[in-house]
Amino acid sequence: MSFTHQKRPYRANCIQFTKDTLSSILALFDNSESLRDGEYILIRTLKGITCLQKGDWIVTGENGESKFYTDGTFKIKYKEI
Repeated sequence: MSFTHQKRPYRANCIQFTKDTLSSILALFDNSESLRDGEYILIRTLKGITCLQKGDWIVTGENGESKFYTDGTFKIKYKEI
């Protein structure tokens, strides 16, 4: 038997990495550090180390899990509500 499915609506908190949000992002993640005068952020997660560069997005879902996206991918997957 085959069914057609659609994802349920998903609400998430999103923050884009910019020079103005650097300190907020570092405060969100205990195991993070800024590199090259704030051009990059290294975030240590259970899955490994993620490197963000300016313009990238952090998306924290309803379950508290954070995902990381480039600006281009973020704009395809999410829209502001």
